[in-house]
Amino acid sequence: VQTRSKVAGFAVPLASLMKNPSNQAIVWVKTAPEKFEPRVVSTEPLDGVNVAVTSGLQPGDRVVTAGATLVNQVR
Repeated sequence: VQTRSKVAGFAVPLASLMKNPSNQAIVWVKTAPEKFEPRVVSTEPLDGVNVAVTSGLQPGDRVVTAGATLVNQVR
């Protein structure tokens, strides 16, 4: 991610972030058709709409960006 200063990570919408029962930030990653797994992530703010995920994701991971609250409720 490139801002005024460089941040190593992946830009994702702020709406993708959820909290687990331990109050850690998580995102939902698609692992198979209709299968999602929560991943604990570390983030840094970018702007009011996006955040940079600095740890917890690998290149190629497919993150739920719309409807993450619904996945969070069904888990």
